Amino acid sequence: MKKIHQSTLLRDFIGAAFCLVTAFVLVLMCTGCGDDLAGGTAEETNIVASLSNITVLGRVKNINEILEANNVDADSEKMIARMFELDSVTLDTVGKYFFGSYDNRTGEFRFDSVSVNSPYALIEISSYKEDEYWSKDSWKFEDYNEDWGSFSVRAIVDLRKAAVVNINALTYLESFRIVSLAQSGMSYAEAKNKADRDILDAFGFFKNSLDFAHLEISNPSDSIAVDYITGYIVNHVDVVVPTVGKNGSFDKMSSSEKGDWIGMLLKSLERDVIDSSTDTLQIRAKSNFAAVLLGLGECSEEMEDTVYVTSYTLYNLVCNSGNWGLAKNVPVVYSADVLVDSRDGKKYKLVTYEIGDSSQTWMADDLMFNSPDGNYLYPDAIAMDSTIVMQSYDECVEYWVGEWMRGRIEDLSYKDTLAILSSCDEYMQNRSAINYERFWPAVDSVVAEKGFVQGICPDGWRLPSGHEWETLMEKIAYTFVDPDEEYSIYRAPEYFEVAGFGSVLRPDGDNPWRESEAYYAMAPDSSYRAPEFSDLAMQTVTFIRFSSSYWDILPRALNTDMGSVVRVRCIKE
Repeated sequence: MKKIHQSTLLRDFIGAAFCLVTAFVLVLMCTGCGDDLAGGTAEETNIVASLSNITVLGRVKNINEILEANNVDADSEKMIARMFELDSVTLDTVGKYFFGSYDNRTGEFRFDSVSVNSPYALIEISSYKEDEYWSKDSWKFEDYNEDWGSFSVRAIVDLRKAAVVNINALTYLESFRIVSLAQSGMSYAEAKNKADRDILDAFGFFKNSLDFAHLEISNPSDSIAVDYITGYIVNHVDVVVPTVGKNGSFDKMSSSEKGDWIGMLLKSLERDVIDSSTDTLQIRAKSNFAAVLLGLGECSEEMEDTVYVTSYTLYNLVCNSGNWGLAKNVPVVYSADVLVDSRDGKKYKLVTYEIGDSSQTWMADDLMFNSPDGNYLYPDAIAMDSTIVMQSYDECVEYWVGEWMRGRIEDLSYKDTLAILSSCDEYMQNRSAINYERFWPAVDSVVAEKGFVQGICPDGWRLPSGHEWETLMEKIAYTFVDPDEEYSIYRAPEYFEVAGFGSVLRPDGDNPWRESEAYYAMAPDSSYRAPEFSDLAMQTVTFIRFSSSYWDILPRALNTDMGSVVRVRCIKE
């Protein structure tokens, strides 16, 4: 298997949106066209068509979606239709233009009494704003400045062909490429065919064949291609036109901008796979485009099984059966082993990480000692004398009377009294009411004697501290997140699993198809408190929380519903 290593640091970027392709249908209807209409072929030079007194009708479809995609306020901006005659060889404008009527309600436009010598024209639909200096009723065509509008689409058409032509985002990009190729010596027909091929290849759609002026969608892959390329044109027109429009590829795109796009694509792919929210064809499209930007090109037979090793993502690119796809990336270096708990004979996977000048060895499975499901009440997890660290029933009642009524039990209503008694019954049953005035002296005494809190872990092992959890998280997270970027992660549980730590999420008991939050016990540590809280209970940090999209270490008093049940991962002493 061939491997290629990535050298560019990629940035996390929220991904590229797939946009609705919005098509304009232009019906070219010619009147007064005699034998001259058929004169000349596409390959001829200096074509003189002598099209006289023709009428060109068209209609803009889905105008509201188009305006919305381009942040155009339909109430404040209107549209105008313009047509430019083009030189039959270079496709430059020749100074002859026509202003057509446009109906903002229906999207229909019309050019009347058009007479041209060249069969090629650029038809453009542009937005404009009227103000006190310039209005549709008072303006002259040559006064119009493109900066006055915020949106335009266009296409280069052959007026000799009385056919239905779509003007859309794809023909907009195509028009720039056609002109560039025509000025290099190609005929219009040659330039148009090559322009469509160049644009498809530039976005990684090597196996698709589409005529942008006649978008006939014959399969789902074509639909993905149209939507995907349209999205980039609409959202990144300032990048796409100077590169693909002028040069037919992204080769001359700046390295920093290309790096941003690659990072965006790879992180977007990571999210797609983890969330299972994107279909296979869309993932393939993104993978192929990422490969193009990385300079890998098409996944050919010669490239089969080539693996491109990425940085800061969960997945590498791999060439397989004609398309680039994804293979799990395992960039975290670790060693594995097995522990047998002498207390009950149960086996646990182990994982060791080298971090700086030291190492950490963790259980890669949840502890299951004396627990069929691996769930523990926190007092059981820390294995401390409950008569010392737990509140008695009377202390619980006294605590809540003090909290609710400032000690004036005689002021409690019957309803409040029942609520307090019911809560304390629950806390006693869950053993989740801690007396923090006794809890911390007891913890400090254990730490002073042993140097750590062993908790329910087997001999030679102990509960990890908050500092150790954070050290491990940084080790793993910074493998998938550029350290030069702001510290942020997308799916911490996925990162941990790839790094050999095992799964930190298990199916929800009520819904086995959905993964729930998980809380892992943390050794109480007086040096690891939450100073932002004045209350001793809230200063106490007792667990780390994993969810489907994040991790965090929470300060939380355990006389609340959340956090009273934890899981345990022991760390080697």
